[in-house]
Amino acid sequence: MIHIEQWFPIYIGYTLNPFHKEIEDELTQECLKIKKSYKKDFEKFRKEDINVSSPSALLDWFQFQQDADYKLLEDQKFNRLHSWIDDQINIYAEKLEVWKEGGLKCVDGWFNVYEKYEHADFHCHRGSDFSCVYFLNCEEHAGAKLLFKSGRSGKSYSEDPFVFHESFPGKLVIFSSYLDHAVQQHNTDNLRITLAYNYI
Repeated sequence: MIHIEQWFPIYIGYTLNPFHKEIEDELTQECLKIKKSYKKDFEKFRKEDINVSSPSALLDWFQFQQDADYKLLEDQKFNRLHSWIDDQINIYAEKLEVWKEGGLKCVDGWFNVYEKYEHADFHCHRGSDFSCVYFLNCEEHAGAKLLFKSGRSGKSYSEDPFVFHESFPGKLVIFSSYLDHAVQQHNTDNLRITLAYNYI
């Protein structure tokens, strides 16, 4: 008798922010202002640090933000959004029956501003339990997609070896921090701005 077990199921949650339109413009301008103020420091960081300069400047931007003076989690302009995201993460964890007493805690957060032709290579956020991406400013269903590796090669199955979420303003996507994910090349002229967070 053959026994079949299902291992490593992939759970990806998503929801829409009901007050997104109220915060989109202000938080978009805040991200652009912060990025502009750190432009020279970031260019110096990429040039001088031998541990950076990956093919994707966006992954370097993440590393830079970890060391910079600016901390997204401490920016009070984002408090309302952060509270809502905290709630959604804990609802997600409760539905998966992995909720912790006292709730999951956000340990870091950052933002990415994608210009035309930029992308993010496949990576994961080891060391955290859950990660999430919030679409702050993007073209509805037109910007670069958030990709996840499905764990299947695609050679023996009819389905695509990747799953994806399309860009949509106000959308929050939640997933295991160990899940490999990437962002397609952004091929439109409009900026694509996302926020990302890790929870334990």
